[in-house]
Amino acid sequence: MTDKIPESFWDVLKARYKEMPKDGVILIGAGEELTKAKALEEIEKRSEVGELLARIELNYVRLFKEEAEWAKQ
Repeated sequence: MTDKIPESFWDVLKARYKEMPKDGVILIGAGEELTKAKALEEIEKRSEVGELLARIELNYVRLFKEEAEWAKQ
């Protein structure tokens, strides 16, 4: 993956995951489950899984921005 995740986005990502329900579960890959605590741990470590979560969220934000700009036209 070539795009660097902006430093400020990691803080946004942590805040977003902290707001998840306590018993929230994230499914990634072939049925791999991450609890809220495990997801936050991976984000904090900026591990491969943490980076994957960051890229998913960053892509969502970018697409949302593009849709908002398109809707203005």
